[in-house]
Amino acid sequence: MSGTSILILLTIAIGLTIVLLIMSARRISQEGITISSAAKGKHFIRSVEDVQRQHTMEHGGVSAEDYSNPTDIKFSSYGFGKKVDMSFNAAVEAVTHALNNEGFGILTEIDIAATMKKKLGKGMLPYRILGACNPQLASRAIDVEPSIGLLLPCNVVVRQDLSDAVHIECMDPSAVIGLVGKPGIKELSEEVKSRLVRAIQAI
Repeated sequence: MSGTSILILLTIAIGLTIVLLIMSARRISQEGITISSAAKGKHFIRSVEDVQRQHTMEHGGVSAEDYSNPTDIKFSSYGFGKKVDMSFNAAVEAVTHALNNEGFGILTEIDIAATMKKKLGKGMLPYRILGACNPQLASRAIDVEPSIGLLLPCNVVVRQDLSDAVHIECMDPSAVIGLVGKPGIKELSEEVKSRLVRAIQAI
């Protein structure tokens, strides 16, 4: 066999090898996407509550330990809370006690249902807003930003729905206090949120 024939055969062989490598790479890539999609479908489909809770843990600074019973608490972009198996008045008393255990006193108590009845003659289900404040944390926040009182205290809602179920809900301090954008405020909001979550869990 001449040198020219050998060179031609080598060229063809190299060409075929390159084509096979390209085809293999494409197939692996396609299969990889398929596997990745399957894995995603199997392992990473989460409920809305899971996504919200993960967002809160990542951006709100609450540690995983604070979520010892996360299925009870529902999270939104501006608050969190849960339904409780007790009467409205018992829920008000229970959340007041739980907040007190975390260092919060109730500065204000607004009976929305009574106010609507008095001012508008409108009847509505029990609905109360409690203004919770931790003096030490509030003092630290005011020292950093005197105008932060515009965002205080932390509102806690106790309400009854049409099915007579009672809900306890807290504002998310990270959603509002984080707007200040000053050093130290973010850490404070995370501590406040952690305490509020523990209080709700304890009920």
